[in-house]
Amino acid sequence: MKPRTILVIVCLALPLLVGCKAPGLRMQVSGLAADRGLERGSTYTMIPVEGGPIREYDLEYREYADYVALALEDLGYRPAPTASEAQVLVTVDFGVTEPLETIETVTEPRSGFGVGTSYGGHRSGTYGHYDWGYRTTTRRYLTFGRILRLTAIDNENAPERGDAPPNILWSVRITSEGNSNDLRWVLPYMVAGTHHHWGTDTGRALTHRILLDDPRVRALRNGNRNWANVDGVKQAHDGH
Repeated sequence: MKPRTILVIVCLALPLLVGCKAPGLRMQVSGLAADRGLERGSTYTMIPVEGGPIREYDLEYREYADYVALALEDLGYRPAPTASEAQVLVTVDFGVTEPLETIETVTEPRSGFGVGTSYGGHRSGTYGHYDWGYRTTTRRYLTFGRILRLTAIDNENAPERGDAPPNILWSVRITSEGNSNDLRWVLPYMVAGTHHHWGTDTGRALTHRILLDDPRVRALRNGNRNWANVDGVKQAHDGH
């Protein structure tokens, strides 16, 4: 695969001058919704997407499904007693892409103290001076795409014919890119940072950033049903 080249200006020694941000994880969310969306209080059942490699008994799927269930509960939805009684069928798909090699050119500030010697005239000697500027380095690294897809299907008014297309109520696609392919670490951030868009039409892909120390992620991992309302949440900048 052909490597890509990007230019990054890194802030290290001069955070006030170049505006460093706290460590965070960026992600994109794109949501589509039909006129009749998933109403609050609707019951649902959840399964892996049909035809994929994910199985309902997989421990990884069950872990991620727990996060999705907590997010749906926060939005007002309830698990159905049985799959046949569910008003909505939510399918879950997730994965990590093959690594992409990135060539990154980084420009960062440098500073130091130097000593020089002057000659000429009636005076000579040594003197000190500050050396300010920037240095540019190039490095290679691998990045991975992390993906979570959810689709909500009308389970009450399912087509009678087995070959008829399903009635999709809404779908959402969440992606994140980084140097880790550990989806278990990344996925709770993807859920916590985007769940308020689930069931809505975003109009386009929106970029969000969630801080790495966001307490909602810790609460979500611990199975806290009140995870979305824990204290200490700091607002991260949202992009477009």
